[in-house]
Amino acid sequence: MDFSIKGPDPFNILTSTKNILESAQYVFLNENSIKKTAVDISPHLNESTDTLGEGFNRLASFEDNLQLAFIEDSVNFCFWSDINVPRWQVEYPSGDITEGGWFALQKCFERAIAEEVPVLDAGYLANITADETARIFRSANEHTIPLVEERCACLREAGLVLLDKYHGKFINVLESSGYDAVRLVRQIVEDFPCFQDVSLFQGTRIPFLKRAQIVANDVSYVLDMNRRFRLKNFNQLTAFADYKIPQILRFLGVTSYEKKLANKIDMGENISQGSQEEIEIRSGAIWGVELLRQELQNKYSAAMIDNALWILSQKQAGMPPYHRTRTIFY
Repeated sequence: MDFSIKGPDPFNILTSTKNILESAQYVFLNENSIKKTAVDISPHLNESTDTLGEGFNRLASFEDNLQLAFIEDSVNFCFWSDINVPRWQVEYPSGDITEGGWFALQKCFERAIAEEVPVLDAGYLANITADETARIFRSANEHTIPLVEERCACLREAGLVLLDKYHGKFINVLESSGYDAVRLVRQIVEDFPCFQDVSLFQGTRIPFLKRAQIVANDVSYVLDMNRRFRLKNFNQLTAFADYKIPQILRFLGVTSYEKKLANKIDMGENISQGSQEEIEIRSGAIWGVELLRQELQNKYSAAMIDNALWILSQKQAGMPPYHRTRTIFY
């Protein structure tokens, strides 16, 4: 497999994960499947902006939409339940149930705003309590969203840093970045520790920066839906290495797993954060999308391909299980 880097790599994500995959023991890329998948996903590549973008234009104010996108992304991680345990559910509006995942998270914030909980106020978030956090994410069944305490800590951090450095407003983060996606991601990672998604493997730093890049992605939706500036250097972002993209890439045959790892995932066993297995899984997702981007003649950004695959994963039946790693990073 040719892991040639064809373009900028501002965060060293492609370079570091390339080195992982060139000596991989557990995760492998399949050239023939990459070519086939590039053809198969092409019809879906233009629908991702319309499908996902609508969710970032829910409030009347442009600044509030930006603030909400960032606050949601500060807790955008780990929605899966334990094996054979039903997922948490959100009821909003009354009688409308959304099960688990990103869309349920958005419903939590819509409900909180309707209930006049000041979730967009950095001062409120800086002092939010565990009980207040649990109420925001309360479930319609007896199963709660995972990592409630960690979400509380992330909301507090978001509020504290926004107050301390940006007068409480995320738009000031965006403006100080010069509407540049690369600078924006760097600022977020530097200023907000909960976004510092970097693994250490054999003494080498392996950055993934999933949620920080997701912020830039979601900001691009807000800008697009409000007909504002476009983010510069957006095409320099990589894929967002979570658990859904590896799942759909494995289903499509873009990646394949060593037998013991495949069995672990299929049996629902935990894959430890920072283990070689987990790092290879996430590296495979980064490069699966990057090689699709190259196969598509660079017509689409890695972010657009990632979003199209994510949407496809929401609709696709019969996929193998996703890998299970409890973490705040994805």
